[in-house]
Amino acid sequence: MVLPHRHEGGRRLIGALLRLPSDEVRRRISADLGQRYPGLTTAHMAIFQHIDHPPAGTRQTDLAERIAISKQSLGELVDSMESLGLVERMADGADRRAKLVRLTALGWSAHQRALEIGAEIEAEWAGLIGHREFTTLVGLLQALEAALTVDTH
Repeated sequence: MVLPHRHEGGRRLIGALLRLPSDEVRRRISADLGQRYPGLTTAHMAIFQHIDHPPAGTRQTDLAERIAISKQSLGELVDSMESLGLVERMADGADRRAKLVRLTALGWSAHQRALEIGAEIEAEWAGLIGHREFTTLVGLLQALEAALTVDTH
């Protein structure tokens, strides 16, 4: 009998192997930011991950598409982040009907803290599996990301 999420040889499938580290990063960043910025939730992390840098702003419709949620759900996330002072909406200069979302100074502060936590996690994990192995893992994941980006666009 083949176990769910496993190849016939017993190895876990790639999605399952990637899920635990991804979930752990999200959990740790959310926990820290939630303490520093009361009201910020795991759901808000998607905005930080998908908003354009530098802070010129990203169209709400583009954010919804990148996050793979409805425009209404994205609007609710942006509303709550706006009430926390982390993002602001502004008219898109290229299309006045469209709204851009951009991080405020407080939002950029939270984003910077998330990057710091990510670096701490990477250093910790490099210590767990070895720096050479971790560097190899990151390089392989970057190569896979590049290949998948080319294939999907």
